[in-house]
Amino acid sequence: MKKSVKFSLITLGILTVWSGIYFVLIPQVLSSNFVRTKLEKEILQKSGFSLTLNDYKIRTGFAPVIKFKAQNVILKNNEKNEFLIVKNINTKINWLALLTGRLSIKNLDADNINLALNEDYTELLTRPDVLQLIKHI
Repeated sequence: MKKSVKFSLITLGILTVWSGIYFVLIPQVLSSNFVRTKLEKEILQKSGFSLTLNDYKIRTGFAPVIKFKAQNVILKNNEKNEFLIVKNINTKINWLALLTGRLSIKNLDADNINLALNEDYTELLTRPDVLQLIKHI
């Protein structure tokens, strides 16, 4: 077998395996209950807010984006009051930026966003990471 044919078959095989991992395996893992539970626990530990993700899916796109869809996203404060409710969210997040510790939202669509603000959230809304998120919305 010629070297060029062998090289082409090896390259095609590597691309096929990589595509399967990128387009099938990674979204399956990120959409699993294990990852959802871990994400909800991490957010609760780091922020004190309880996050609930209902019926969500994550997909990868051709560009370096993660597509996130969910029926309901509910964020509750320490007193178990609903702070943020987002219905039918559909967003694209740049995953390369996530690797560097930044959040870059390419697109954000939602049917309904309810945000309950009072004086208790003043400190939260002045944090630089929250201000950066609000700037992108």
